[in-house]
Amino acid sequence: MRIAATLLILAAFGAGCASPHAQIRRPFIPTVRIQSPANGTATSSASVTVVGETDVPDIDVNGRHEPVTDGRFASRVDLHGGMNTITLVAGNGESTTTQTLRIERVVSP
Repeated sequence: MRIAATLLILAAFGAGCASPHAQIRRPFIPTVRIQSPANGTATSSASVTVVGETDVPDIDVNGRHEPVTDGRFASRVDLHGGMNTITLVAGNGESTTTQTLRIERVVSP
């Protein structure tokens, strides 16, 4: 019975009797652009400030919630000796964008 009803509806639309106005809604995917520091940066500093842009009202930097003002964010991240991974996550309830930075802290012996 369901197949017959579906065929009837398709036949009606195909015959020009009605026009379906189906609108495909694509999910909004947040963008994250990291301006500094560059991925792979080596530093002797104990912290870096990650600066960038996004089109959502807030962003998580290493799990810490950071506000976004006029599309821009800045977040200070403490570094341990050696290679550090910094993860930025921007979400809007529909989808999520993740960016990862690797920063090396060079510690003098």
